[in-house]
Amino acid sequence: MPDSSEDQDLSAPYTALFLFKEDNVIRKKAKAIVTWTPFEYIILLVIVVNCIILGFGLYLPEDNETAQILEKTEIYFLIIFIVEMILKCIAYGFAFHPGSYIRNPWNIIDFFVICIGIISFFPLGIDLAILRMLRVVRLLRLLRLIKLLRSK
Repeated sequence: MPDSSEDQDLSAPYTALFLFKEDNVIRKKAKAIVTWTPFEYIILLVIVVNCIILGFGLYLPEDNETAQILEKTEIYFLIIFIVEMILKCIAYGFAFHPGSYIRNPWNIIDFFVICIGIISFFPLGIDLAILRMLRVVRLLRLLRLIKLLRSK
């Protein structure tokens, strides 16, 4: 049986990000994109590819040329995930009402992964090995694939 929270948009009566009412053109476009089935499959494909690259990178020495190339791809995956998050926040709002982005457990994982990704690009004195290990949390995003396949 499908999840009832996905069947109805609980965020509809609320203004998203204090800017976008339900009839706002930008919000309508964002909602159309994030509810478009191929969009979800594209994001899942990006997650799978990112996890594969992450897996290769974990087992290569940091000074290896291939590892450095794989590390450089990280910014592109992060940008894709940030765009997905922004679209969902415009479509549903961020946190303050039912149905908003951060109230979905899958999106909490996504938000955590994005925050770790952003932090990893700034030298804050945090050991990069620790941040690399935290990136493994991305594997939890693959659970969305299982959930999506079960609902079909």
